[in-house]
Amino acid sequence: MASVDADDVTAAPAIMMVATGMAPASLVLPSTATLGRTISASGATYEVPDERMSRDHASIRWDRGTWVVNDLDSRNGTFVNGERIAGEVKRRGDVVVRLGHTLFILLADGRGHPAADGAVIVGPELARVYERIRQFAVARTATLLVTGGTGAGKQLAARVFHDASPRAAGPFVTIS
Repeated sequence: MASVDADDVTAAPAIMMVATGMAPASLVLPSTATLGRTISASGATYEVPDERMSRDHASIRWDRGTWVVNDLDSRNGTFVNGERIAGEVKRRGDVVVRLGHTLFILLADGRGHPAADGAVIVGPELARVYERIRQFAVARTATLLVTGGTGAGKQLAARVFHDASPRAAGPFVTIS
């Protein structure tokens, strides 16, 4: 996963709940929270229907470029990047945390990144990929062939390449 330099003061760390049980979930929290069947963050509480989580399962906070995850003596354990932890651990960059049947992603930088066409790219990793495509396009006049499955973003990648290339004033032609 992507990482952010600890000196990057513009980073906006965030905690995302992405799944609970077999169902997708979507909840974005600030960078400090107590997680469990009841989530407490910024004065608000949220209920999570996961019987394998303790009421107060783990605490998470962002501290100068590092995620600090603390298991609060939970019954079923706290897993950080696939490893069960005891007590407090520190991890840099993006981190995956599992509590019971619920997954959280701790993002070192949870800001959306604007694309050249005004769309929003959800994460910093895709923003970096598009920036590399732009750099490649500026340096070359070659044709670009993008392959991938349906929904992979081939046409968006090709559009980024075209718009940054010396041929941007010409027609943009895609072949599906």
